[in-house]
Order: sequence, then structure tokens, then C-alpha cells
Amino acid sequence: MNFGRIWSLIQREYTEISRDRFRLVSVFLVPNILFVIFSFGLTLDMENIAYITLNDDRTPQSRTYLDGYAQSRFFKHIGHVSSRPELARRIETGEARFAIEITPKFGRDLALGLEPEVAISIDGAMTFRAETLRGYVKAAHAANLCATIRFETGEPCRLEPVRFEPRYWFNQGLKSKVAFVPGMIAAILLFSSALSSALAVVREKELGTITNFYTAPTSRLEFTLGKQLPYVAIGMVNFVLHVVLAIYLFGITMTGSMTALTLGAILYVIAGTGLGLMVSCFTSSQLAALLVTFIITLVPAFLYSGLLAPVSNIAGVAKYVAQGFPAMYFHNISVGTFAKGFGVANLVKDYLMLAGFSAAFFAASVQLLKKQKK
Repeated sequence: MNFGRIWSLIQREYTEISRDRFRLVSVFLVPNILFVIFSFGLTLDMENIAYITLNDDRTPQSRTYLDGYAQSRFFKHIGHVSSRPELARRIETGEARFAIEITPKFGRDLALGLEPEVAISIDGAMTFRAETLRGYVKAAHAANLCATIRFETGEPCRLEPVRFEPRYWFNQGLKSKVAFVPGMIAAILLFSSALSSALAVVREKELGTITNFYTAPTSRLEFTLGKQLPYVAIGMVNFVLHVVLAIYLFGITMTGSMTALTLGAILYVIAGTGLGLMVSCFTSSQLAALLVTFIITLVPAFLYSGLLAPVSNIAGVAKYVAQGFPAMYFHNISVGTFAKGFGVANLVKDYLMLAGFSAAFFAASVQLLKKQKK
């Protein structure tokens, strides 16, 4: 292996990228635009949920109970209705996400120590959000009913025999951005790293300049390193930009070790660029390389990395797909360093797995290039 030839290949790649404005835009601007768009759009936080009320009781007790919903940041009262048909219509049209109906005997039953009835109608068209909303409303109902009882009797509320107070060790504010934004770093960084290295080789196939490699004394190992290293550097620049956007644009606090995150990013980018080189060996056009890279990077990174659902919930063949893909391991590193305060010692297993992927993808690329050169 001649390091002089490798350095010449790196300089050649740098010159081509710097002279091609389209490639400059594609390797730097596009990944960060995708990161911002996905990070802003992907959220499970539910605030200002529109609701309506139907109060058939109209007593001070019922008004006190409903005031608790109106004062919550999670709910937004958009008006009262006077009949059940109107209540149903406003939920069907999507104007309100849920409705609260107070029965005529609410105040009287509360004063007599009986069980007052409240009907909650929730739009269940989107089952996941409906279930989340159900939990919000259930918690708000208990708090508001206790407040109403204290207002009515001046005594503490005794709705449950056991006092239940949950404590959140990480992400105490329960903001989905704290999990999704670091997760998006894993998804977009893999896609951009693989795509840039794949297009670099496929572009030479389309232009015919790949024949220079076939006839030159450059070995396949030298060619692979010369092609991969520039895009590893580009990937690390994009990683830094992603982290800066996460901290200063989205307000995500880095609670762990930046060194631990950077070490994981280096291994992850090497794995991503190696995967892109493998893709370039199977495709002969840039459009085909783009489609293949999109399918084998973004799709698994969203579905099998833990970004949208915990990996522990995945079963069957999908579980092995998740474990056999690098996105899951860097997702653990990214979320762990941002939200859980992880350091290098907490992430040794993930580092080893990423190092294994990097070596495997690089070795496979070298062997595939060997067959093509023959």
C-alpha cells in the first residue's frame, strides 16, 4: 500500500468536489436541510389540544371542574355546545379532538359524596394519539376532580388509597424532541455519508473515468481508502453541524460526554461511507444509487433503530434486522449522550459493534472492487 498514491486520490477527490457546486450543495446543504425538516416535523408532544364542553349541570362545582382543563397548557378550550348532536358534529369535522360532557346531577352528587359522572368523547381516528390523549385526560380529570372537592369541602382529596408520584430520571419535561432530534442525527448522518460515497464512485462509472482505476497501478485498497476518507471528513463536518443545530436551534442540552458522541460518530461515518461504497459496486447510475441508498439507510434507520419505537418491542425477523444494522447502535450513543449523561464507559458495546460494521463494509467494498477490476 502506497500512502503517496492514497494522498493523491484524496487530493483529486477534494478538487472534484470543490469545483462542482452541485456536489458541494448536495454533501453539505441537503443533509442539514433534511435534518431540520425531519426534526421539526417529527414530534409526539401534544399541547393546545382543542376541546369543547357540554355542561348540563351549570353549578359552581361543574364550572370549577372545567376551569382546571382550561388552565392547562395541554388543552385549549374552543367553546361550549348546547346539544349532543352539535358535540358529535364538531368532533366529526375535526374541529375538536375531544369533548367533556357534564351530567345534570354532577354538583348534587359531588355534594352528597356520591360518584359524579363525566363523559369524555375522544376522536379515535388516530389510535396512537387517541391513546396518548386518553392518558392526558385521565390525569387531568383526577387533578381537576380533587381541586373541585377541595373547593367544595375544604378537605384534602382521597380519590385513591395510595399516593402515586412518578419520577423521571431522564427528560423530566417529557419533550419528544429530546429523543427525536438526537435520533435524527443518526438517521440523516447515515444516509448522507452512504449517499456521498456511493455517488462518488457511480459518477466515475457514468463519466467513464473509472477506467483510469482499472488501468492504473493503484491497488483496490488504495482506491477504496482514497475514495472513502474525503467523505469521512465531510461526514464529520455534517455531524458537527447537526450537533450545533440540535443544541442552538432545537435547544437540546448535552448532558453527557461530547468525546463519547464524537468517537461514536467517527465509527458510524466510517461504516456509512463503507456502506455507500458497497452500493456503488452494485449500481451503475446515480439515480439507482440514490434509490438504493435511501431504501437501505433511511428506512431501517427510522423503523429499526429505536427512533419511532423501542427496539425491545420489535420481534421476529425485524429484531435481527435491527441488530444487524449500525443505526441502532449509534442511536443508543446519540440519545444516551444527549439525554442520559452517558460517557465512553457506558457505550463500549456500541463502539465495538460500529467498529465491526466499519471493518465489514470496508472489506466487502475492497473485495467487490477486486471483482470489478478483473
